[in-house]
Amino acid sequence: MTPPAGQTFTLSGVVSDSATNAPVGAARVQFMTGINAGRIATAGTDGQYAFDGLRAGPGLVRVYGVEHAPLDVTIVIPLIAPQNFVLGRIPTRTIPGPFTYTGTVWDSRGEPVAGAALTVIRDSDASPLGIVTSGSDGTFSVTTQSTANTIRVTRDGFVSVENPAPPAFQPTTVVNVTIPRITRYALQAVPSLSVGQSVTLITEVDTDDGLRSIGRVYTNTTSSNEAIVAITGLGSIVARAPGTATVTAVYSGLTATQTIQVVP
Repeated sequence: MTPPAGQTFTLSGVVSDSATNAPVGAARVQFMTGINAGRIATAGTDGQYAFDGLRAGPGLVRVYGVEHAPLDVTIVIPLIAPQNFVLGRIPTRTIPGPFTYTGTVWDSRGEPVAGAALTVIRDSDASPLGIVTSGSDGTFSVTTQSTANTIRVTRDGFVSVENPAPPAFQPTTVVNVTIPRITRYALQAVPSLSVGQSVTLITEVDTDDGLRSIGRVYTNTTSSNEAIVAITGLGSIVARAPGTATVTAVYSGLTATQTIQVVP
């Protein structure tokens, strides 16, 4: 039976080591193709991962960890039972630098993304190993002196992603990345507020993979009149005096506005 249009599903399971059966913490489970392309879940220290809001259909899922070889599996959503993955550990192997990471940045519909900023990272708290921008055809190439663990990809109008870098077994390593394009960014309506009342702004983010994310998605929020509606924290507002004011949320170079009325 075909699921009703618009219905979404969950997917969960455990990622474990093939030799020890121990959980593989921080393993990534990523949809590479299909309607859910670009969705990524990270396993916890217990190896458990989970997705929600998945659309029905087939897709190639890639599972990988820093010390484990990638595993590609084709699955069809919805799945009734948990989907567990077993990864083989990568043999220790070192090659001399420098190392080149190259590939293509795609949106969820398979179109190349130009002008995306790619930051090559080894340790999250350390300085980047290299920063490069994708070309007009979405391709990129960056050379570093050390191997990387993560490639962070950002671009205005897209949802930022962090893609683990595969182990460097040769001087050039291919890393293709999918980032969802934002098709709609809006603030949910806020009803009239009474003086002294506080609320949290909620956004809706639609992306080209057909998904909608609802929550506190913004990097900055402002008010056109702080005397009427004041910003008390990122996304938190309080009604100060009767009148109207417009609040603005910003994310990935996009803005969303909402006019708020304050009553006595």
